[in-house]
Amino acid sequence: MVVAFAALVVALAGLGQILAYRREGSVITAMQLGLRLAMGLLLLAVLVLAVWGLPQLALPSAELTHEQQLSAVRHLAAFWTLVIGLVVVIVALALADLRHLRAEQRRARAAMYRNLARVQEELRACLDAPPDSGKRGPEE
Repeated sequence: MVVAFAALVVALAGLGQILAYRREGSVITAMQLGLRLAMGLLLLAVLVLAVWGLPQLALPSAELTHEQQLSAVRHLAAFWTLVIGLVVVIVALALADLRHLRAEQRRARAAMYRNLARVQEELRACLDAPPDSGKRGPEE
């Protein structure tokens, strides 16, 4: 039930990201869309591993032989290494996404300042221009 709900949330979030990417004037690039969809799938994989994998790898009981206990501990260590590795990958992807977003925002801000400077120059040129021959509006 928890995994199904999480899968629904990831699917809706992915759809929202795709729609945001397709919207005109969007700040999200194709690289960011791919990163965000990959992060959603990896988060879902971590949740599935935690819900279904962990109970299978419970601490070994005393009834097992030493070799079986050692094997169970090795499996548990491998499981946690995989989960932690996936979380590290998710964090790395999130940082890459953040870098892309900041770079895109810097480019957009620079374009806005360039446009502002152009408009200011045009306004100054209009204010410094000599007046026309006294006609300001339609003749009556």
